[in-house]
Amino acid sequence: MIPTGKIAEDLEDIRAALAGRQAPFFSSLLARARVIATTEVERAAVDDRTWMYINPKWWAERNFIEKVYVSSHEVSHVCGYHPLREKGKVPNPKKSPADHKIFNAAADSVVFTMLKSLIRCPPLEKDCISAGWVSEKTEVPAEDIEKMTVEEIFDLLKKHVKVVDVGITIDVIPGHGPKGTVVQEGHPIFREGVPDKVKEAWKDFVTRAYMTQRAAGTVPAGIERFVNGLIKPRLDPRSIIRNAVRTGLGKMIVSDWKKKSRRYPDALPGIKRLTVPTIWNWIDASGSITENDMKLELGTTYEFSRHAKIVAGSFDAEAYELVSGKRPSDVIAKIAKKIRGGGGTEIRKVLEITFKQMRYKDIVFILTDGHIFDLETEPVKQLLAQVAHRASVCAFLTIDKENNIPPWRSIKLRAR
Repeated sequence: MIPTGKIAEDLEDIRAALAGRQAPFFSSLLARARVIATTEVERAAVDDRTWMYINPKWWAERNFIEKVYVSSHEVSHVCGYHPLREKGKVPNPKKSPADHKIFNAAADSVVFTMLKSLIRCPPLEKDCISAGWVSEKTEVPAEDIEKMTVEEIFDLLKKHVKVVDVGITIDVIPGHGPKGTVVQEGHPIFREGVPDKVKEAWKDFVTRAYMTQRAAGTVPAGIERFVNGLIKPRLDPRSIIRNAVRTGLGKMIVSDWKKKSRRYPDALPGIKRLTVPTIWNWIDASGSITENDMKLELGTTYEFSRHAKIVAGSFDAEAYELVSGKRPSDVIAKIAKKIRGGGGTEIRKVLEITFKQMRYKDIVFILTDGHIFDLETEPVKQLLAQVAHRASVCAFLTIDKENNIPPWRSIKLRAR
C-alpha cells in the first residue's frame, strides 16, 4: 500500500516555503484547495469541481522543488477554474479529445507564464507548454501570448494546430475525477462542487491571495494579468473611455511643463487640450435579439452617452442609418427611434462604414449577442485589424457568446 499521509505533510511544508520565498500568492491558494491522493491519475490533475489529484507513487519519487512546482501549477489551474471554463470552448471533451488536449495546452501556457517569475524548476519545465511553444506554432509573438486569456490562446491554437504534437500530460480532467483518499479537506464549499459557488469562492480567494502578494512587495506581470482576467467588474463606461482620452482639440485644458508657454517660456508651462474621442456604437438588431437584449444594448448606449459623443446605428445583415447623440436624452429621442433589423447577423458593412468615417483614436463598440455569421471570413478579419489599428479602444460587448479576437476586447454585458 502506498502511503498518502506524506502528501499532507509535504503540502504544509510547501505552503510554508512559498510564504517564505516571496510567493504567498500560491501559498494562500494552496491552503484552500481540496486534495485527493489516487493512483488513477498519471501524475497530478484537477477536475471540474476544482479538486486537485495527486498520484502518491509519482509524488514520492519527486524532490521537494519539483513538488513545490507541481502543486503551484495545479492550484493555478484550480483557482483559474480551467476545467469549468473549458466547457465554454469544448462542451464535450470526452467526444473531442483533440480539442481537449489543445485547451489543456492553452491552460498550461497561462500557468507557465504565472509561475515563471516566482517559481522555477527546469527538470519539469522542459515538458511544459509555454508562451514560447505557442508562439512557435502560431507565429504570434510570445509577449502577446502572455497577455492572452486561456480562451484566447485556445482560439489561436485551434486556427493553427490540428493536433498537439508533444507528449504533454493531460492534467485537466473532463468532468469529475476518480475516487481516492482525501489528504487535504480544503474549503467546505468545494466539497459540494456547485459551479457558480465554486467560481465565486475562488474569485474571493484569488483577491485575498493577490493582496497578500502585494503586501510582500512584488506582483509579477503574469499574476497581475491572471487576477485581472478573473476579477472582472461590471462594465464601467468611465474606465474604458478614460483609456481613450487623447491629446487634441477639446474643452479640457491642463498645464504641461514638458511644453513651454509660447508667450512666457521662462516662467509658465504650456498647455495641452484633452478630448474624449467619438464613440462608434453599433447595436445588433438581428432576429436573435430579444426585447430584453435590446433594452440592455440601449441602456449601455445610454451609459456611454453620458461621457462622450455617440454615433450609433443598428445592424443585422445590413448596416442602417447612423445617428449622432451628444447627450443621454438623444439615445431615447433619436437613436432608439432609428433601430431597424430582424434579419441575420453580419458585420462586414458595419466595419467598412466605421473604418471609412472614423477618426484616428476614436472608440468602436459592437453590442451583440455574439452570434455573427461572417466573423471568421478573411475580409472581416482584415477589417477588424484595420479598425483596431486606428481605434484607441475597440470591443465586442456581448450578451451571450463571447468573441475573442485580439486586439479587440471582449466584454460581457450584464444587467445590473
